[in-house]
Amino acid sequence: MCLFTLMSIALAGTVVIEVEGSDAVRVRAASGSVHLPACRGVMWERFVSENEGFEAISGPTCGRAEPALKVGQDGHLFPFDGVLPPPPETGLFVVRPVVVVGEKCRENQPFWLAGCAVVRREFGPNLVIRPGG
Repeated sequence: MCLFTLMSIALAGTVVIEVEGSDAVRVRAASGSVHLPACRGVMWERFVSENEGFEAISGPTCGRAEPALKVGQDGHLFPFDGVLPPPPETGLFVVRPVVVVGEKCRENQPFWLAGCAVVRREFGPNLVIRPGG
């Protein structure tokens, strides 16, 4: 699978989302640290031209609940793990990462039990994927 970058970095309020390598994004805290769900901390959406918008992509199922990931300024790497349908005529998909971010969360708790003061979603840079290429 080959990834091309339309934008290499997305700056959000609390996180920086950077394309790293050909099939991953690195999520960094803009300052201090934030928490992400341990399973599917980064989800993916694909652009659907018929709807002129993005739709969620299926990903791997989650196992048992793990403590939320604490992400600092060094960041955490998330590979593309979405399941794509057969390619369109162009043979390309436009996708973007969606990151669920929690601020001021309790340590060593699953994300939904961590009592985060703020929870938001942040969108990363658009990527172009050529399946099998």
